[in-house]
Amino acid sequence: MHELYTVLAEYYDAIYRRRAERVGEEIDFVVGLFRKEAEREVTRVLDLACGTGIPTLELARRGYGVVGLDLHEEMLAVARRKAEREGLSVEFVQGDALEIDFRKEFDAVTMFFSSIMYFDDSAIQELFNSVKRALKPGGIFIADFPCWYYGGRDGP
Repeated sequence: MHELYTVLAEYYDAIYRRRAERVGEEIDFVVGLFRKEAEREVTRVLDLACGTGIPTLELARRGYGVVGLDLHEEMLAVARRKAEREGLSVEFVQGDALEIDFRKEFDAVTMFFSSIMYFDDSAIQELFNSVKRALKPGGIFIADFPCWYYGGRDGP
């Protein structure tokens, strides 16, 4: 499976083209959650498992200060090129979501493309602890995962 994120990193956006085309709708939904559920104004976002930056860059386009973190440098290289091409200021960092070293720096932490599903029961608590350390008080963590029962096209 890691080949998708290393050897095939250059093709990731083509593989997930349909999802990428709908990322604006997904981020509309997330921005609504920021406004409704966060106990602070969200201006700075940490996007974990950011991959090639599909949602990361959409957040940056909307004016958020974004740091994207991913395990695979190959994915980050693609994300950096895309950000540079669009003139977006996004910091991309190689690292493990379980070992992030940020301390109360972000108003929101996001994790898209069902990346949370890669963590087993023992690692999920480590992930939540990392996220909690990275969030400022009143911040929000948003992760998505597949919903097998969802059959409509009414939004995320």
